[in-house]
Parts: sequence; structure tokens; C-alpha cells
Amino acid sequence: YITVNPSFVANGGGSYVNEYTIAFDYQQTGDNSASQPLNALFQTSLGPIGNEAELFYKWVDAGIWQIGNNATGWSDQTFNAKNWHRVVITADNANYFRVYLDGTLFLDAPGQGVDGRYSLYTDTFHLFSGDWNWDNEKWGYCSTIATWNRALSGTEVADLGGWIGGSATPTPLVLVPDPATLAMLTLGGLFALRRSRK
Repeated sequence: YITVNPSFVANGGGSYVNEYTIAFDYQQTGDNSASQPLNALFQTSLGPIGNEAELFYKWVDAGIWQIGNNATGWSDQTFNAKNWHRVVITADNANYFRVYLDGTLFLDAPGQGVDGRYSLYTDTFHLFSGDWNWDNEKWGYCSTIATWNRALSGTEVADLGGWIGGSATPTPLVLVPDPATLAMLTLGGLFALRRSRK
């Protein structure tokens, strides 16, 4: 898993970070099955071990995945997680929790509550970490990670682009100019690999 330290400040009317955006490029390489359909993407817990993730890829059938969580619901649209995708999470916990793939809105859930499960600590969240007891972590590659201390609009997310139509290369990640609220980590196309724990 990857621990991200964004240097956020509390917002959205609570003691934690309730308005934020997280973007990352990810390709799943590990396999799912009907008995182990989930792959953890995003976790808000301070300690990543033994805590359930807040966002998953969910295997439906060969070449078909959804994104979401039982708490937020699952996307109606499907995609192939074995292709690269630019995943963008935008949260305004009083109003909505949204997930985009390559600039397209896939999940539009209601607000998950100020200072609730989907709020963040100011300095820590985790990618690709879930409850190892449930075998819901799969191998994959991660590239650029970017964070904003606010919820980007749908237009701003669309402008971030992605791996459109399963292309071999992404559109350049042109960051929304907001230096006071933006942090970026470039992994240079290197990988974040982890194995499923049994």
C-alpha cells in the first residue's frame, strides 16, 4: 500500500478534512474471482492494517468491474480494471461523494457525513490498503498521485483527462492551478505492488 501525507487542513464544517480531491493513475494486474471480487483502492483509517477500505474495484465477470463500496453503492457503468485508469475521488461530505474514471463520472453518492467514515485526517490516508483478512488487495501499478484540499468540480475533473478509451498513454495531467491546496507525488510510472494476504 501507499501512505499519502497531504498536509491538509480541516474543512467542511468539521474537525477533520471533509472536502477533498484525490487523483491517481492505476492499473490492476492481480486477478479477482467470484469468491474474492474486491480490490481495495482508498482507505481513510489512520492505521491501514485490519481496517476496511472506503473504495474498491469490484470484479463482476471477465473484463468487467464496478467501483464503489456497499456504503456508497456501486457504479452502474463498468470498465476493465486491467487497463490503466485515472481515478479521481471528489468528496464534499455534507453533500456528495463522487468517483470519476478518466474524466467520466462513474459514482455519484450522497454525502457520507461530516467527520464520518469518509472524512480524512489532515496528514494521512492510504491507497491500495484494505482488510487483509478478507483478501481484498490485489497486485497493481500506480503512477502519479495528486491531492487537493477541496472538492474539484466536474469540469475541473474532466480537464484532468486520463487514459481515454483504454489508450496506451494518458492525456497529460494538467493540474488545476491551486497551489495553496495542491500536493502531488510522481512515482514516474513505477509500481506500488502488494500481494494478497491469506
